[in-house]
Amino acid sequence: MKNRCLLPLIAGALLIPLFPAQAVDFPGKAPGKARAKQTNGVYTLSNSVVSLSWRAQGGTLSLVSARDGLNGATVTGVREPFRLNTTAAIANTNAQDGVYLGFRWDDKMLTVLWGDGKSWRTLQSLPRAQFLGEPTLVRVGKMSLKADGSDYPEVGEAGKTRIEEISVANAGAPALFPSPRAGTKLQVQGSGISIEAGANTTAYAQWPLAAGTHLVSARVWKDSDQGESWGPGLALRWPNGRFVMVNARAPLGEFSVSTPEGETLLKTPGSKSYDLSASQFRLEGAPRIVEGRDGQELVATLRHPLKPLSVEWHATLRNGANYVRQRFMVKATGEAGTLSRVEVVNFPVTGATQIGTVPGSPLATDSWFFGAELPMGENESSDGAQTSVPCNLPLQAGATYEFGSVAGVYGPGQLRRSVLNYVEHERARPSSPFLHYNCWYDLAQAVNATDLNVAIRDFDEEMTRKRGVAIDSYVIDDGWDDARNTFWGVDAKKFPQGFTPVMAELKARNSHLGMWISPLGGYGEAKMRTDNARKLGLVEGPELDLSYPPYYNWYRDRCLQMMREDGVNYFKWDKAGAGVTPHFLALLRLANELRHENPNVYINVTVGTWPSPFWLNHIDSTWRSGGDMGWAGVGNKREQWLTYRDQELYNRVVKPGPLYPLNSIMHHGISLGRKYQGGEVAVAGPDLKHDARLYFATGASLQELYLTPSLMTKEGWDEVAAGAKWSKANFDVLTDAHWIGGDPSKAEVYGYASWAPRKGIFALRNPSDKPQSIALDPQTVFELPSGAKSAFTLSSPYADQNYKSGQMRAGQTTTFSLQPFEVLVFEAKPQ
Repeated sequence: MKNRCLLPLIAGALLIPLFPAQAVDFPGKAPGKARAKQTNGVYTLSNSVVSLSWRAQGGTLSLVSARDGLNGATVTGVREPFRLNTTAAIANTNAQDGVYLGFRWDDKMLTVLWGDGKSWRTLQSLPRAQFLGEPTLVRVGKMSLKADGSDYPEVGEAGKTRIEEISVANAGAPALFPSPRAGTKLQVQGSGISIEAGANTTAYAQWPLAAGTHLVSARVWKDSDQGESWGPGLALRWPNGRFVMVNARAPLGEFSVSTPEGETLLKTPGSKSYDLSASQFRLEGAPRIVEGRDGQELVATLRHPLKPLSVEWHATLRNGANYVRQRFMVKATGEAGTLSRVEVVNFPVTGATQIGTVPGSPLATDSWFFGAELPMGENESSDGAQTSVPCNLPLQAGATYEFGSVAGVYGPGQLRRSVLNYVEHERARPSSPFLHYNCWYDLAQAVNATDLNVAIRDFDEEMTRKRGVAIDSYVIDDGWDDARNTFWGVDAKKFPQGFTPVMAELKARNSHLGMWISPLGGYGEAKMRTDNARKLGLVEGPELDLSYPPYYNWYRDRCLQMMREDGVNYFKWDKAGAGVTPHFLALLRLANELRHENPNVYINVTVGTWPSPFWLNHIDSTWRSGGDMGWAGVGNKREQWLTYRDQELYNRVVKPGPLYPLNSIMHHGISLGRKYQGGEVAVAGPDLKHDARLYFATGASLQELYLTPSLMTKEGWDEVAAGAKWSKANFDVLTDAHWIGGDPSKAEVYGYASWAPRKGIFALRNPSDKPQSIALDPQTVFELPSGAKSAFTLSSPYADQNYKSGQMRAGQTTTFSLQPFEVLVFEAKPQ
């Protein structure tokens, strides 16, 4: 068994760094200085807004109380600080037994279930607020990502699947919907159905749901079915078109959950049961109070009396913080099984609800928020607030795995901003604009040293020398390596002297190199890269996996080599992973290691991520999901692109991850190129006014310029430079960026707003070819906290904007009229 590591032990690191300069202010009364005390064995961390207490008694450690100082409320109840599952990862270990899938729902939560026929386990919890009313139909079989009969264009390999023990209350004979594709067979057999169809071909049975139904389930055998997103499963449908679907992507433990907002890939490495709890461990001495220049910390070591396991526990409260963090370093000194789940949140609160539908979504009550500091956290709220992290980590001698959690408080209407305050203080790298050129739509896979240097010189001339805007990095996207003959070796035909000539150009311009490099080998050349990696002994299973130590070490060293020898200050880790896996856990560890080399390296993790705010404890930005570029709505290609980009953001980030900071999204930048979709959008011409003004108002720190210099005009350069300058000057405000308005896919006026005590900012866009208006109240738009100034004077940073000035007051609406496709940007200074 190979040792697959999670996160490195960084003892005492939490009290060293000061709050980042760009951090968001806490929207409430000042928390003040952190205090730590011990009274009769009770250890407390506190300030004016939050307090947590633990009792050390009889050699054990337990949480005993938590106080919300904003509302003057205290909750009590003895809880375990941590629980571990070191038993078998998956209860259902035989594919011949099939897997049970189902849905259970009440008025608060819709739970996606999986099980082994003996007990149910939670795959995902979805708030019922996103699924109003009662579902009226259940579908069972192979469906599209929209839970309907749409076949994917590529048929895929034919296979068979069975679904039996279909449990639907008062079910009669089903309606059958086989695809018209040749070779598709759908038959009713007893209490189930059998299907023979191509991997990406639909065939399903449908039943109406009787009133009062709250549970449906079935037993699914994957058998020879090759479908992944089109794999066999179940779906609920509502009269308004809403749906939720769960399907089996693999015979064991790998599923998809799909809603109108998109598909989430899930693996089930362990059940939510625990064989080891904190109360079974014994304290090695009394907990210690550690005072740092930035706060207070409690530290204790607990050792299991029978197993070769210890847990080093840290609880930390920073000065000025509205939250307490806990860290748990699980250490093995001998063989102790496999760590398949760790519970890091267990609080005796009531009314906890998951805020968001993706893994790693925080839990919240009306005054508290909780979460695991990993984007894989899974929540329960039947007995307080519990969050655990699924994993699959061997507990062998020398293994150390670190997990973390947060518990914080917030005031009325300030949940999002209070979570953002936590994120901005604890994120891997302080938020700041990272403006860069990416060669993908300019040079594409034909990128070479000569053409790249021409682009660098052109950009430097237009952006830096003429307009005073520095470019932080010049990024080489896919195409720089010799994938046929090497594993991430530089293509000598494109770069005969390596990156040395490029580095010389960049050094002369005080800029750096950025690199695209995929942890899973990329796309079209993935098989060649994987085969070459296998020859080097870096592949243990069917694909690249960073949890395999030889590959982890090699990939880390290759990234470090680029940083040290090529001056790389940015990585685009594309096709980064899929689902909650040890591979993704190792990727986060890798990001942390690279920051020891350069704390300011920008790490953008793209395809495979989802909008959990806890990615940002480790990396800098994630992908909005959807296509790189696409077209939606009306107008020319650029207007259709903006509508597509923002409708994908709205459906794939804003709705499923409402607490994810929009400042950390990869939108796919401003594009005017000669290759791929960059060439398609270029048909609309070089007018970048709407694009640039809206883009820089999104608050994104990852500022991508996919521009071909020869296609640009003076006016285009002016717009991009003006937006970049404005963004940099106002980024302390733009860090708060959040969604306002309607749904771009419905041609509704929408936009972005940000607020800080010194000013508010908002941008509006009309995605329609007809004039539209929107009424805004600054109380709602800016999510103003109690005590904030309520009257604002409006101005625009752009002199040619039609609507240049005005007044707004909280509690009153102001109407803004927009012409077709118009973009308006305002600064709102408090009076």
